[in-house]
Formats: sequence, C-alpha cells, structure tokens
Amino acid sequence: MRRSLLGAAMAALALGGVGTLQAQSGDPDRVDRQAALLNAATIENAFRSVERRIRVTDADDLWTDDWTGLVHPPSGSWWLSSWTERGLTARYCGGVLAVYANDDELKGVGRDQRAVQVAPVAYGNGRTGLHLITRGSRLFRGAHGRGDGSLPGCMPIPSTTGDRVGLVLEVADPRLTAVGRRWETEDRTVSCPAPDTGTMTERRRIPIQVTAVNNCPAATPNCNDLREFAPVPPAWPADCATRETMLSATPAGLPADAACSDWVRWRSNCQIVYAAAPPAADIPDPVITWEAGPVHSWTTACACPSGHTGTCTEHWEQNTEYRVYVLRPGSPELRRRQPARGAAGRPRRVRTDDNCTPVVTNDPDDPGGEDGDGNTDGSTSGTSSTSGGGEVGGIGGFHGTTDAESGVAPGDSGHGGDSGCFLTTAVIQQRGEADDGPTLTVLRKFRDGYMMATPEGRRLVADYYRTAPGIVAAIPRDHSDWEWVAGRIDEAVAAIGAGDNERALAIYTGMVRRLTDKWL
Repeated sequence: MRRSLLGAAMAALALGGVGTLQAQSGDPDRVDRQAALLNAATIENAFRSVERRIRVTDADDLWTDDWTGLVHPPSGSWWLSSWTERGLTARYCGGVLAVYANDDELKGVGRDQRAVQVAPVAYGNGRTGLHLITRGSRLFRGAHGRGDGSLPGCMPIPSTTGDRVGLVLEVADPRLTAVGRRWETEDRTVSCPAPDTGTMTERRRIPIQVTAVNNCPAATPNCNDLREFAPVPPAWPADCATRETMLSATPAGLPADAACSDWVRWRSNCQIVYAAAPPAADIPDPVITWEAGPVHSWTTACACPSGHTGTCTEHWEQNTEYRVYVLRPGSPELRRRQPARGAAGRPRRVRTDDNCTPVVTNDPDDPGGEDGDGNTDGSTSGTSSTSGGGEVGGIGGFHGTTDAESGVAPGDSGHGGDSGCFLTTAVIQQRGEADDGPTLTVLRKFRDGYMMATPEGRRLVADYYRTAPGIVAAIPRDHSDWEWVAGRIDEAVAAIGAGDNERALAIYTGMVRRLTDKWL
C-alpha cells in the first residue's frame, strides 16, 4: 500500500501538477487520462530499451550474461528501477519480447489496464495502441494498429488473476540467426534512354549465403548484426554473370535459387524530351461542285373550267442537279440530288391534256344553244375566258378583272376597294409569272377541289373575296410585307405539293388574318 501511494505521488509530480489543472479545467477525468497516457509511454520506453539490449551486443558482454529472459530484468543501465516500481516486467524467448504490467493495477493513478491499452490512440494524437494479454492464457489482442497473436510456449503465462496491458513484438537475436539464404539488393545508376536526358536507378536482388554465428570473435566484421550484412562464401561469387555460368554448368555449381534477378527500374530522374511537332498544315476548305441531273417529270390532275365537264391532266417538268460535297482531299464524296438553283429549278408546265366539253342546255326557248345566262361556252356571267380565271384568290379564286387586265400594279392606290386585285396575283405579277403558271394553277386546284368540297371551305373562300381586295389596295407597292406575303404563298404551295392540305389552309388563313389586322 505504501508503495502504491508513493507511485501515485510520483505520477502526480511527473504530470506537473495535474491536480491544479483538474481544478482549473473542471474535468474530473483529466488526471486519469493523463495517467493512462503516461503509463502507456512508460511501457513503450521500457520495450525499446530491452530491444536495443538484445539487438546491439558484443562478444565480450552478451545480454544473456546478466538476464536469461525468463526472469524479472535486474535494474541497470538498460532496465530502470522506476519501471520495476511501476509494476512493469519483461520476458524474452523464442525471438519474442513482451513488456507488460505485472501487478493487478498499474502503479500510480489511472483507470484499468484496458484504458492504458487505448490511451495512445484516445489521448496521444492517434498513435498506435498497445496489446492486452488475456488472463490465464498466452493470447493477446492488439488495439488500433497492433495485431493479435500468442506468446511462445517457452514463455510462462503472465497472469491468472487479470488481463495485462503490454507490448509484444518479434525481436531478432543475432545469436539465433539460422543457416540459410537471404536476399540483398544491388543498385546501379544508368543513363536514361535516348532522347530523354538524366539518369535512373536500376535494382536487382542477389542471394547471400548466411552462416550461423554463435559468440563470434570480436574481430569478425559486422558479426553483431546480421540484419545489415552477411559474408559471401567463396563458393557464391557476388558477380551475377559468374553465378549464371556456375548455375548452367553440369553438374550445377550453385543451388537453383542462387541466381540474381534481372535489373529493373527503381527510381528515375529522366527528363522527357519531346520531339518537335511538324508545322501545322492548313486545312483546305470543303469543295462543293455541281453536276447536271436528269429532268424530273410528273403529272397532276386538274379540273375542267366552270361550265365544262370531263377530265384534265397537267404535265410538269423541273430541272435537277447534283450537289457534290468533299470535306477535304481524300474524303468520300457526298452526293445529293436536288432541284436546280435559281429560276432553272422552278417547276414548269409542259402541256395540259384534257377532254373537257361544254355543258349544253337544251332549252326550247333558246334555239341558239346558249346557256341560261346567254353565254354559249357554258360559263357564268362575268367569268374571264382564260382557264381558271385570273387570280387564285389565295385559297379560292376570283372570277373578275386581274391586275394584268386593269394595268394597275400591286399596292397602287388606284386599286381602290373594287379593283379585283388579290394577293397571289399581285405576287406572281411581281415575279413575272404567267397567269397559268404553277403557283396559280396549284392554288386553283386547291380551291376547286379541297376548299369547295365543304361548306366551311366555301365560307372561307367567300370571306377572302370580301377582304383581299382592300388588303391589296392598302399595302404600298414598295412595302416589305409583299416579300413576307410571297414567302407565305410559297410555303402554302409546298404544303399542297406534300399532300398536307390542312397546313396549307392554316398558312393562308393566318396570313390573311395578320394582314387584315394590320392594314384594314
């Protein structure tokens, strides 16, 4: 009990007045934590001291002269009396060194031995923990970086009353080095392969014949530490080339595992030298050429004029050409057939084949064969004698005086509200297209076929007749809206050609609605 109190006092002094620190910090466990860390450090320091004693020795004063390894170490230069007073002991046999707390409680203040085991991790900035030897056995468990294992059979069981905290590691004894072979490394410095500059280190392994050393004479070089060096017997030359010759001799002069390994790169100071890149070549622009293509021909059905009956077929042609695209020399050609550029690519009507005949009314009061309104061709009053009659009316048509007949240009204030000039006629006259050209022809067919087939379509055509003349009269002839109108008309014609009549109707009605809101 007295020794325990003395140890506690020494621990308090070693901590530099931890009682004062406890009072100042207000932490009741501070003293226990500091004491546990101090005990852990004491175990580690004692272990390193015994380890040096075992490994660093000489022929005159081997460590076994004053300690057998299976008893308590005597106090001396390498084992301090303070370690004994704190309850530590050391054991060594079978190449294993164990330094552990021998008493049930470590001397001084602190928690149990388990707390001391983990103290280096918990309170020592994350250092590796210690071992805990299980009560009544040789088994031990490591903490936080320390492995598990068991004490050798030559070492007695440390305690049958409780677990013991300590440090258990293998420590090589030069006196017990076995006969055999071990590998040494050999380095050399070579130049870096061209074109790189600098040097690099290559390494290979050389097997060394190791002989047993038992109390070798003091004059023998490096006898005391075979971990650093072992002599090479004459039968094992250090030169690897000579070894290879001896290994290939019959019978073999060396064991099969006496060969040196090949040189391999170990470290490199090479400075990479990159070859100069060739100057960048200009990338040529893509090449686009045009080649004449075959004439594209097709036919469309047309309607007979009003007052006539029968069938009608229109024959159309369009020039085509091939667009040949080459990205760069050597690239494959990309060929695409398309309508010819400019006016040459516009569709043109070649001829019209029809068997249209006038509708004859057998009126007994009309011996001249005239129809009900006095005309002999079956047409209605006020209808132009030209096929389809004037302007297509955008979606319908207007059987009245055209711009060509009145001599008034589109947008001229002379149109007035009754000039009869409609949007599409105004646009095609600006382009110089004939009255029986493709634009008006397609739209007349659209009017007579698609629009006039339903009551709603006929209503839209009638509305257009009432609205379009005022729009044409209101737009000045040089206004940019005429270009926009021409574009919308072309889109409607393209939609009709693609069979999308609903889109064509939406395009034209939207155009008329916008122009009405803006100009009327």
